[in-house]
Amino acid sequence: MENIEREIKYQLCKEDFVKFNNYLNKEHIFVSKGVHRNYYIDSNDLYLKNKGVSVRIREIFNKRYEYTVKMTMKEVSGNIHIKKEYTIELEKTIAEKILFDGNLNSYEYLIEPIIKYVGGQTDTYKGLSIIGFMETERLFYLFGDEIDPINVDKSVYLGVDDYEIEWETNSNSLYKLTNAINLLNIIPLENHESKNARFLSVYKELNQTTSVIESSELNL
Repeated sequence: MENIEREIKYQLCKEDFVKFNNYLNKEHIFVSKGVHRNYYIDSNDLYLKNKGVSVRIREIFNKRYEYTVKMTMKEVSGNIHIKKEYTIELEKTIAEKILFDGNLNSYEYLIEPIIKYVGGQTDTYKGLSIIGFMETERLFYLFGDEIDPINVDKSVYLGVDDYEIEWETNSNSLYKLTNAINLLNIIPLENHESKNARFLSVYKELNQTTSVIESSELNL
């Protein structure tokens, strides 16, 4: 199913993350918590990222799997992200085979939405593979009288601990989250990228470091 995703995101340091979570616990309604794991798919040179597209398989609470393709449409005021999103639920057997094989080559229908967003032919994307994963512990809170819950995420990937507040909603009340953060004297980090983009940035940096080390060893 395709839709437009609109959300506000704030990346926080650990101390401010704990402060905001404590505030939500005290002032708002805790709904639930769970753990999901995102497996990111791209080429080694991050072809999709460079096209503004991200692809993932998400394992949700060890129960089900989703396949998602996102394309950045625009960002407003830095922290508000607007993306075109295609998501379908994957049968467990199909998801597990993809994770075992490490690529989408056996399932061309999953490449079709990538072609729709980026262009090209099926063969263009035969080099895509699972390049890593991120595990996220997510807490859900109802924020005042709003229907859509706020997500409080602690994620771990490639040796990085990552803390983020995100709120996906069609409401015109996004300013309420910003007001709460300002009231608590919380200063969000200046990095306005999504978790996916932050993962890929670390992946790229690690790959460049590895390439430099391997090149140096060859020249010894």
